[in-house]
This record gives sequence, structure tokens and C-alpha cells, in this order.
Amino acid sequence: MTLKEFGVAFYRAFISPVKARRSYSQCGEDMVLNYLLLDKKQSGFYVDIGCHNPRRGSNTYHFYKKGWRGLLVDLDPEKIIACRMVRWHDQAIVAAVSDKNEPVTVYAPDHFSVLATIDAGSKQDNFKALRTVTSQTLTQILDQIMAPHKFELLCIDAEGVDLAVLKGLDFDRYQAEFICIEIWEASKGLEGLLASEINRYLAEKNYALAGWAGMSAIYKLQKIA
Repeated sequence: MTLKEFGVAFYRAFISPVKARRSYSQCGEDMVLNYLLLDKKQSGFYVDIGCHNPRRGSNTYHFYKKGWRGLLVDLDPEKIIACRMVRWHDQAIVAAVSDKNEPVTVYAPDHFSVLATIDAGSKQDNFKALRTVTSQTLTQILDQIMAPHKFELLCIDAEGVDLAVLKGLDFDRYQAEFICIEIWEASKGLEGLLASEINRYLAEKNYALAGWAGMSAIYKLQKIA
């Protein structure tokens, strides 16, 4: 090895800067999405259902910092207040999202809990009934804010009603290029994810699995030949 070769190797090993990227998501979903969306321009539109926190655990804050804008939705008024404080350029609304309009009860162990849900079957023994609200469909909400009919990213983390959120979306009217959605069956591995009802439903809507991080699966809309 020449002195020059040694110098280059030493520089690369110990001195050259490491370009670390900060993930805000729970399991790095935003970094997977960033990789899949590398060919995208700096501006884009996202819809984040079950946003919970403006930064911590957010699948969309990375894109907000890149200049993207979109819609944040959560059951908890306190969470939406926090989102409005930090993400001034996004629209943020309080809503219970499902596949129909009906009175639903919000359950959670406490306020600002990541586990808040309208699915009575998902609540645990320490959950309390916080309030009753009327659910809306995702299509109704997108209509209300006059969302673009084609956009880049839909994120869904609805604690047990994720499939109902999907079923409340008119896929003929609104199309997201990528969908990042929590699938509880993913805790059983890839086999459980692929056998899930959500996976089958999205396949029927012409989406294919493109990535996986923790309990979140990422789907890409397939082009029709």
C-alpha cells in the first residue's frame, strides 16, 4: 500500500463526514418513504390520519421540513392544538375517521395518548371513555378542505380502525401515490402482513407492497398498462 492509498483510506474511515439523517417516525418509516420518493420534487402533499404529534413519531414531519404541505387529522383536540403551534403551514383538524357517519366513543388511558381509539374492541382495561363524537369518512374530509385529487402520501395510524379509514376513501376520486398504514398483523412477520385484510384490500385497489418498517406497511399505486 502506498502512502497516498493509506491516506485516502484513513480519510474515508475516520475523517470524511457522515451524512446522518434524522428520522422522526417511530420505526424509521419517513426514511423508507424518503428513499421511495427520491425522484420527487421538493414540494408535495400529504394526508396524515392519526397524526398524534407534530414532530415526535410523525411520518410526515420530515417532509414538512422539506417544504411539503398537507392535512393533519387526530381524535384529540390537544394534539391538534400542538400541531397548529408547530406546523403553521399545514391544515390540522379534529375528527374521528371511519367508513360511515355515526356517533362513536373516543377511548384512551389519558389525554394525549398515542393509543386513543374509537374501536371499542381495541380498548384496554385502563381505557376511559373520553367523549362521544360523530365520525366522518376520509372522502368527506378531503372534500371539505378541497384536497388535490392526486397527491403523494397518505399515512394512516388509526388504532384498530385503519381498514375502516381506507373503506371510507373513494379511490376513484382521490389517489395517493404512496400509502403508509399501520397493520397489526405485521407483528407476526411478513406472512402475517401479507395475510391481512388491509393488504388484500389495497391489492384490490391496485396498490403493491413497497416497504415495511415495524408495524407500518408502505404501498405504491401501480400504473395501469
